[in-house]
Amino acid sequence: MEDYKAKEFFEGVLSKTRAGRIRWQATAVDSEYIAAIGGVATFDGGVPQQDLGDLYEAVRRQALRVDDKIDQVLG
Repeated sequence: MEDYKAKEFFEGVLSKTRAGRIRWQATAVDSEYIAAIGGVATFDGGVPQQDLGDLYEAVRRQALRVDDKIDQVLG
């Protein structure tokens, strides 16, 4: 059974992350990131695994400031 609210929430988080509107930060644990978002949600039915991967990669790049670092090197 697809959870439309969870899917809508996920798509909003992914969209806002890609736009740089959610401020993600690295934690003490490699590959775990955190952001203050208005509530807690679990990503269950209706969210494809590839979309979760896309969100993770966008979060990782933003939290670790990958693009800023690349820009500095290209300077």
